[in-house]
Amino acid sequence: MALSGGVRVICKDSSITPIYSGPFWNQLVDYARAEDIEGKLLGMIRDIHINSHRIYGSLQITKNLSADQKASRGRIDRLMRANGIRSKVVKNY
Repeated sequence: MALSGGVRVICKDSSITPIYSGPFWNQLVDYARAEDIEGKLLGMIRDIHINSHRIYGSLQITKNLSADQKASRGRIDRLMRANGIRSKVVKNY
């Protein structure tokens, strides 16, 4: 088996589909599913934000997410910025 640019060539016959290898091919994401998850997560972010009278930022929203919808603070922060969700309170430092 020769390795050529991340593609393992098993046979030189053109009718055989090459097998791709490497981190990119091993971690392909179902983008429709990812968008659905982000949509549900964004809905939960909006609910928590409105219920806190628009005071909570990304840190408090991350802490208040339910156990089945855990996400990192960076992801919550990115979704909030992309959708114009901001806290009324500014930290004093």
